[in-house]
Amino acid sequence: MKRMQKRGADVTVLKELLECLVHEITPPVKFRCHKLTGNWTDRYECHLAPEWG
Repeated sequence: MKRMQKRGADVTVLKELLECLVHEITPPVKFRCHKLTGNWTDRYECHLAPEWG
């Protein structure tokens, strides 16, 4: 997270997603959460924004 802050990314988006996950609330559609495939079928992925990563 520190790296993304240094790059100027909006970390409030990450905090919003983490709040949903901590409180076991389904994240908003804007995060495009979806199940992974292959060896990761029991995991989910969420997209914060194109520049994250």
